[in-house]
Amino acid sequence: MKKLGILLFCITSIISCNNLGNPIIEIINPEIDLGTIPHNDKRDFYIKIRNGGTSDLIIKKLQPSCSCIVDKEFELLTIKAKKTDSIKLTMVANNYGNHTEKVAILSNTESGYSIVNINSYTEKPEQLERLEN
Repeated sequence: MKKLGILLFCITSIISCNNLGNPIIEIINPEIDLGTIPHNDKRDFYIKIRNGGTSDLIIKKLQPSCSCIVDKEFELLTIKAKKTDSIKLTMVANNYGNHTEKVAILSNTESGYSIVNINSYTEKPEQLERLEN
């Protein structure tokens, strides 16, 4: 009987350890429009993230789709359950025209990542516009 009690305790402990809960990433602004940015200018923006789960959400890394998005201040970020935080990024407008870039947010969620879309338009430098006309 004593062995059965110990066995049940061990099984219950293992099951409860596996059900501690999962982090759930909720991107509050999954589509960010930065509007028009002058050529060679910079524009800061924030990705707002909420942890809708019941355990800590760990943002491990950011992976921008181009070198025009800079994350100088990012370090490993932990967001407690039901809390919100934000990540500061900078768009550097080196190329002119319409831009749709992506930032992959790598985390400890079930899928492992989430995507944020960044839209902007970079004005053509006046000198180039005059030369083309």
